[in-house]
Amino acid sequence: MSPVPDFVLALRDKIGHDPLWLPGVTAVVRRGDQVLLVRRADNGHWTPITGIPDPGEEPAVAAAREALEETGVRIRVDRLAATGVHGEIVHANGDRATYLDLTFACTWLEGEAHVADDESSDVRGWPLAALPPMSDIMTARIDAATSGETNAPIAQVIARRKQSARLQIPTSRILRRSGVRQRGPRKKGHIPFLHSRSRLSFPEHECVGCASKRRSRAA
Repeated sequence: MSPVPDFVLALRDKIGHDPLWLPGVTAVVRRGDQVLLVRRADNGHWTPITGIPDPGEEPAVAAAREALEETGVRIRVDRLAATGVHGEIVHANGDRATYLDLTFACTWLEGEAHVADDESSDVRGWPLAALPPMSDIMTARIDAATSGETNAPIAQVIARRKQSARLQIPTSRILRRSGVRQRGPRKKGHIPFLHSRSRLSFPEHECVGCASKRRSRAA
């Protein structure tokens, strides 16, 4: 199975290697004190589970689908942890793309992790306290998903992480002091980008669009 979605291949037939602006999702999957990582087959780098939503697919549903397709595990998508732009990437075949990433904090539900497609050469759980070397962007996504903040800008997380390293202050404390909203008791309302009628179950919540329509009808 090609790691490139069919709709992207169709676009490439029309535009060649020209830059594309694409959506992306990252699933930071926790199982106890471990996080599930994959080792990319193309460059050998360790990363959380990543992928591209299909046209019209809810990002949270895409995150769960990618986890199942890449590692064979079923997960619960808990919350949107961070958003950020991954600067332009030039892929091995010359394709150029920039990604708007939505990082989700997720929890393992069932299944034993294994290499389930040709995008990865290894899949395993790593202790949060002993992660393998990764890029600043991937490390920041894990930090955002495991330290409790909600919808943090990735660029801010990276900057605060570097500040934390210089001052030897825990990243979670830096995030709290910077004003990034921490997860607390959730009132009934919407979860951004998630839809109550998606294949995943998010009781008592509705998406932004549904809330807007409901208010319009009430007026």
